[in-house]
Amino acid sequence: MERTILKSFTSSPLKLYLFNPLIYHIGPTNNLLALHEPEKIYMLRILKLNSLRIFVPLLSTVACYGALTFDNQYFPFGDLPYTRKWHDYSNIIPGMMVNVADHSRDDDGDAQALFQLFGTLDLRELGRALETVGKPNPLRSQFRASPLPVRMAGELEGIGGTIEYNQALGDHWSFGAATGFMRLTTYPRFILDRDNNRITIPITGQGDLDELDRTLREMADLLCLQVGATQHFAMTDLDTYLRYGGIFEYPAWFRRIDVGIRGGFIAPIGKKRDIYEAFSIPFAGNGLWGLYAMGDIEFELKEDLKLGLFCRVQQRLPKNQVLRVPVLNEPLNFGAIVGDFRIHPGTMVAFSAYLLVEDLRGGLGGSAQYLFIKQFRDHIIDERPNQNIPVNRARYDGLSSWQSEVISARMFYDFSRTGDEECKKPFLPIISFAWDFPVKFLGAHRVSKTNRISVTVEIPY
Repeated sequence: MERTILKSFTSSPLKLYLFNPLIYHIGPTNNLLALHEPEKIYMLRILKLNSLRIFVPLLSTVACYGALTFDNQYFPFGDLPYTRKWHDYSNIIPGMMVNVADHSRDDDGDAQALFQLFGTLDLRELGRALETVGKPNPLRSQFRASPLPVRMAGELEGIGGTIEYNQALGDHWSFGAATGFMRLTTYPRFILDRDNNRITIPITGQGDLDELDRTLREMADLLCLQVGATQHFAMTDLDTYLRYGGIFEYPAWFRRIDVGIRGGFIAPIGKKRDIYEAFSIPFAGNGLWGLYAMGDIEFELKEDLKLGLFCRVQQRLPKNQVLRVPVLNEPLNFGAIVGDFRIHPGTMVAFSAYLLVEDLRGGLGGSAQYLFIKQFRDHIIDERPNQNIPVNRARYDGLSSWQSEVISARMFYDFSRTGDEECKKPFLPIISFAWDFPVKFLGAHRVSKTNRISVTVEIPY
């Protein structure tokens, strides 16, 4: 299956260079359901090598994925710490970034196959869903006597660029904006799950696996779905805000406190999920406008040591969209109904705390940041003209909530702090290197375990 699917992605010399090791390795089987565990491990190593092959050449052009995603289940990353050196502080922050994931968390927070976030795929259940909507069920009668769970494994690689702009309007007011672009590639793999003892009929040899493989393809064709690797290059959403705040010198036991509130809106210019590609992922909010309120405070505990906190509440606005929705218990990306629905997005709440140390040696510093994000469930309303076939709205709604926890470790060099005193001349940059990685302290669940490496250059003025 993989060889056929990837064939269309190897037309250019660069793509041929990236995919050839994978094609030649699995060529003899021609069936992902038949891969043995050592082969799957080998494939994963090849894909991770491909990440480096893609990333290194792009460093010489432009690369970076937008930091301001917050409410994306596959890229649950927030903003950089808001810290400024003086009252009318402005800056521009371009950067470089790569995102990689090969697992996600299930309802209990344990590791699972990456694309299980769409729900559990069972060929028997999918066949029944096809029958419900009046389409033929290609699954042989012998196989209909048992559940046939299939793990939707795979990897994703996201590489792109972002720019963040903050402009002071005097000592208290400021406004800003951030957007970006990304090239996102997903590599799905289907693995027959024979480890949980749910399959009660014998699966004997390669012949049965080949037939199940063909059946899965036929089911996807009946749903007008492309189930292979995907690659898209597009913009992320545009985040804009207006902030009011102030810096207070030597209040109480602190050297300085910088506190502010902001209100913002999000314009949905980012790529939406393609409902005709099973493993398409939205780049941000999937076409929904958004509003948010945010409060931040930073304490300078002593010279060169700062503690910061922020809280953000965000709400995407209701909208009518064409969605793919399940009729039974099939996963969301294999939903048997495509139609008009009104989606009422759930509220998102984010909290972050960070500790920042400056001037470790010259302009060298570092920070550690914890980010918690809670996305409450969406609700959809069926607005199809013909609703003779009911949909499973509870399943769609239930799979839309998630919770994420991320730690960001950052090292930076501030060229304005090369002497004994901080220089307040503009345009002396701060170069940062950061690694964002998922953790589980407060019950993270139903979220991708995405790692992000980033390099940013802050230019103050």
